[in-house]
Amino acid sequence: MVTHDPSPSGRQLRQRSVSTGATLIARLLLGAVFVLAAGGKLAAPAEFATVVERYQLLPQPAVLPVATGLPWLELLLGLYLLAGLFTRISAAVALTLLAVFTAALTSALLRGLPLEGCGCFGSVVLQQMPVIGWLLGGADAGPQDLIRDGVLALLALLVLFGPPTPLAVDRLLFRR
Repeated sequence: MVTHDPSPSGRQLRQRSVSTGATLIARLLLGAVFVLAAGGKLAAPAEFATVVERYQLLPQPAVLPVATGLPWLELLLGLYLLAGLFTRISAAVALTLLAVFTAALTSALLRGLPLEGCGCFGSVVLQQMPVIGWLLGGADAGPQDLIRDGVLALLALLVLFGPPTPLAVDRLLFRR
C-alpha cells in the first residue's frame, strides 16, 4: 500500500522546494554564463571591438564605447546573479541584453554577414575551453547561437518571476 501526504501544505512545500531549486540553478547558470562571456571579451578587447564592428549596426564612433563597456556590464551582471544581489533587476537586465544580442545576431545572419563567431564569448574562451565553447555555440555564428540565447532568456525569465532563492545576498539585505 502506497501512502502519500494528502495535505495541500506538504504538496505545496515540495513544489515550492523544486521551484526554488530550479530558480537557484537558473540564477547560477545565467550568472556563470555572463561572467564567462565577459571574461572572454575582456581578455581580447581589440578582437571584440572588431566583432562589434562586423555586425554593422552601430555608427563607427559608437563601436569602441560599446565594445569597451559591454563586457564590464556583463561581468557586473554575472557577479550580481551569482551573488543573488538585486536578483530580479539583474534578471531583467540579462533578459534585455539577451533580446538585444538575439536581434543583432538575427540581423547579421539574415544579411549574410561573414561572422567567424558571434563574439558572444570571445576566442579565448573557445580556445581554452573547447567543450564549453561547443556547448555555448561554437566558433561559427549560426542558428545554434539563437537557440542558446533563447534558452538563456528562459533562464532569465525563471529568475525574474521565480521564487526568491537561497544563497542570495538579497535575502540578507531585504528580509521581509
